[in-house]
Amino acid sequence: MHKLQQFKIDGVKCNACINDILYDLKQNKHINSVDMNSDLNELYISSEKQFTAVQIQSYIKSQYKVLTKTNRKNITLKKINKIKKLYPLILIITYIFLSSILINIDDLNLNNLMLDYMGIFFIVFSFFKFLDLKGFKNSFMCYDIIAKKVSLYGYIYPFIEITISSFLLFRYNVDLALVITIIILSFTTFGVINTLRNKINTKCACLGSTFNLPMTEATLIENFIMIIMSLIMVAQ
Repeated sequence: MHKLQQFKIDGVKCNACINDILYDLKQNKHINSVDMNSDLNELYISSEKQFTAVQIQSYIKSQYKVLTKTNRKNITLKKINKIKKLYPLILIITYIFLSSILINIDDLNLNNLMLDYMGIFFIVFSFFKFLDLKGFKNSFMCYDIIAKKVSLYGYIYPFIEITISSFLLFRYNVDLALVITIIILSFTTFGVINTLRNKINTKCACLGSTFNLPMTEATLIENFIMIIMSLIMVAQ
């Protein structure tokens, strides 16, 4: 039976710190799953092996201090309300959707609506990635197929999004932008499916490390919508 161990962590200042800690701990083969309560700075580790606070300290960077420990005999980690955590994502997508409608309110052409939605989507999502490029890269490489093998890809991905956004909004080389969208999102979607199927506890990097978003089916739906819209327009 997996044991749930709880540790209090000091020195955590933002979501980038949380991603940093989670990334380091996920490299340990003895840890089954790991999560962190960002409000209380409490770390939850599920594993068959008992860990001491000193051991956990050795796995993470020195600027984070492991303070206390509490043992619990549970198989699963604490469940934090997913809807509450996904609220920023839902709100941002709603704003993007409404903005694309307002831009095309005089002539609601479906193709223009989809192009503007995708263009605004990429430029907004890249903005949040640029706020903490290293934090995004560390989170992204936990599930994206290419980023896992090529670390540099995590750094250039937001620039790819900016380029695609510019092409779509200015209607320049639209077909090329759509094909690139299909390719990069297909690799990411495959990684998301693998993460969800194996019940790997990781963070969604779509909004960078600014928000502590859990990896859920919402990420999958978001990617599928973008891929389907791209396929429709390429086919036309």
